Amino acid sequence: MAWRLAHAPMTPFRELGRKRRRNHPVFTALLGLGLIASLLDTASTGMAFAADANTLYINSAVFGKAGTCTLGDDSFDPAGVANSCTLGAALTKANASATPLTVTLATGFAASIPDGTQAMITPVAANTNWMNTTHKNYTGQLGAYYAATAAMTIDLKNKLGIQAITSASTSILLSGPNITLRNASEIRNAGAAIVAGEFSSNLVIDGGKTMPMDNNLTQRFLEIDANVQGLTFRNYTVGNLNSGGVSTHAAAVLIMQGADSTLDAGLLIDNVTFTTSRNPFSSTWTCTATDSSECVNNSIVLSGARFNGLEIRNCLFKNLVKASTAKDPVVFSIDVLNSTAIMEGLNFHNNTIVNSGSCKTQNGPNDAFCSVISLPGSFPTTFDNYIQNNTFINDPALGIPAAITWYGAQTTTPATATKVHIQDNYFDGFQKSTIWLYNAGLVTMERNTFGPNTFSNATTTTEETVSVGINTPYGAGMIVNEAATSNRKIATWHPTSVNVAGTGCTATVAAAPMSPVTAPSTAPAFPLRLDVYWTAADTAEQFLGSSANISSGTTASVAVTLPPEAYAPNGSLIGAIRLQTQALESTQTVSSQFSRTVALSGTGDPSCVGGAVTSLSTSDGPPQGGNTLTLTGNGLQTLASHGSFTVTLNGNANCGSVTVVDDNTLTCVAPASTRAGSKTGPVSVDVSVGSAPLASFPDAYVYWASGDLKVVTHAWTDVPDNLTDAALYDALMAQDHGGATEVPTGSVLAPGTAVAWTFTVTYVYAPGGTPFGGSSDVALNQVDVTDDALGLMCSIPVLYLNTPAGCASTEVVMPL
Repeated sequence: MAWRLAHAPMTPFRELGRKRRRNHPVFTALLGLGLIASLLDTASTGMAFAADANTLYINSAVFGKAGTCTLGDDSFDPAGVANSCTLGAALTKANASATPLTVTLATGFAASIPDGTQAMITPVAANTNWMNTTHKNYTGQLGAYYAATAAMTIDLKNKLGIQAITSASTSILLSGPNITLRNASEIRNAGAAIVAGEFSSNLVIDGGKTMPMDNNLTQRFLEIDANVQGLTFRNYTVGNLNSGGVSTHAAAVLIMQGADSTLDAGLLIDNVTFTTSRNPFSSTWTCTATDSSECVNNSIVLSGARFNGLEIRNCLFKNLVKASTAKDPVVFSIDVLNSTAIMEGLNFHNNTIVNSGSCKTQNGPNDAFCSVISLPGSFPTTFDNYIQNNTFINDPALGIPAAITWYGAQTTTPATATKVHIQDNYFDGFQKSTIWLYNAGLVTMERNTFGPNTFSNATTTTEETVSVGINTPYGAGMIVNEAATSNRKIATWHPTSVNVAGTGCTATVAAAPMSPVTAPSTAPAFPLRLDVYWTAADTAEQFLGSSANISSGTTASVAVTLPPEAYAPNGSLIGAIRLQTQALESTQTVSSQFSRTVALSGTGDPSCVGGAVTSLSTSDGPPQGGNTLTLTGNGLQTLASHGSFTVTLNGNANCGSVTVVDDNTLTCVAPASTRAGSKTGPVSVDVSVGSAPLASFPDAYVYWASGDLKVVTHAWTDVPDNLTDAALYDALMAQDHGGATEVPTGSVLAPGTAVAWTFTVTYVYAPGGTPFGGSSDVALNQVDVTDDALGLMCSIPVLYLNTPAGCASTEVVMPL
């Protein structure tokens, strides 16, 4: 019986197994002579969805309310002949329905609009086809292009927008109960894009993005009239609106009194990004009729607004920097021409404000709005109002003077409780008075912390009595209780000494009041509480805790736990302690300015240093480097405050771009391998802070070349006798092949014929198409060539990068 030889001169192979042994560059590859391929059918199948019987499907971007819409009709004609369900026609039918309907885009219509683009409806100035001609928006324009007046859900799928024209009426009026507007992107208008009308309730605007780039007509995105009972605006991005000057009351969100004096209630702004595409460090503010890419608008403005319950949470305010002549806050403010706004139940919390603010002048009565947030003239005392748990961070190069200002109206009753609480916020980068109060009555300011880029007087005693000066700019401070009308300008107690025990992380702070009290400051009334802060220099980066209530006396002692930041890596104490006094004399806490500092000195308990790098998450990468290493640990941000991190591989190659991602994560870019001999294999990883070693991980990172195995096989007869497999391979690969004859593919061999197989294996490693490494760089150890039926054929002890190696095996042809 004959046997037909079926092999190819270069046979693709299936790598049956490759395993790396931890900490050693040892690999095993099993090369199967038989190739088994399974093909996966990846053809996609279109899925059709049944139209909903309670849905109106828009299939046209034509303006106006004319058109025919049929419930459940999801048809779309690409030629445009049968497209008659416009947005206006759909809303007209939904407004007349006794049951709530859904208005959305026809499936085919939405699919015809390329992803990332919008089909823009271009309104017509003549109001013949407007859905409303009577509702007045804030600046007096009558009418709305589109109006939803009954319960419904509108989902525009971020595909259908409304272009702005010079007609400054309203694009979409929401005027009724239980209306939800979803995925409404690029809704623009020279007046107001969206208006929540008086007496509306349970309104939801959810999802979308409006950031015009082509013209500066849009000045207000969302207006909220009076007597709106329940409105949620969430999951949105808005910006590039024209600030327009104070006369237009421009803002992304404008809350207004409107035509009704009844309070709004239950307003929620959640997870909204207020931003602009302008670089905040640019010296220009291009905002023209053909380019709105550098328009910077206010975010949330109150104009004669009256409300009970406004929650602003989880929002991002980013890169909102106005020209130095602008004196209106960009995040949250009253209208500078109308300070009659009345707020009850404000909760501005868990928001992030980055590189935002207005003007660079000293605070005073004419520029008290040079800040991020300004508060209205007065607050009723029915409900508490909070600005809490927010992060305010500005690059100091922007020169923004203040974060929060309040030019109040409490001149006749300076001890009036306002129920305003500014607490648990973090501020950094403000260059004059981070919190500035004038005629503000009693305002609780507690547990706020201030980063190292915040302005504070280098002579910290100045912070205790600093006054900006209503008519003359005398100075600034982290907190300024301007004049005797804000928090009675109470004089803070100050630390006189700090004692750190030999063991443990506790410090005992001795404190005393100012004596004598310098007018117009006043001594805080008992009982009082002392809040303790740590600072690296002269601000207040960490709140450490509070004393028990102090009811009498001229001295006090407070025990606090020092943070790891107060300890250098060698255990020596760094930084300083300062106080803020909280008088508890009234129903509302009365807060002082910050005290002078007392420096920490000596050496503390080394166990208090804190911070460590504990593991290397990334444990292999290419020998040419460039991949990202990730190390994990704890207290990394604290350690970074003591010096720069250095990550070194193989004892002599430093990682690039070392970054402290968060308190538990450190990343860097791996250097190219500097190993002697083979560039592949394990190397040590060492971490230091400054000049102090921090962690070492021997053989923790493996340079490994992830390449492709290629094999060339040949079959031979009449081979030389009595040669080892290695010698046989060398003989068969020689110029005369040792006298052997290569067997062509398809040859028929008689049973009993001896056949020698040679296998030439190359580990090809060519990142980017260029070979890397050679005959000294180990790719794999112990490469075993196997046959599915016959098992192990031969072995190659070491395979180097881009370097062919081979082995041979002899078999006897057996009958089938």
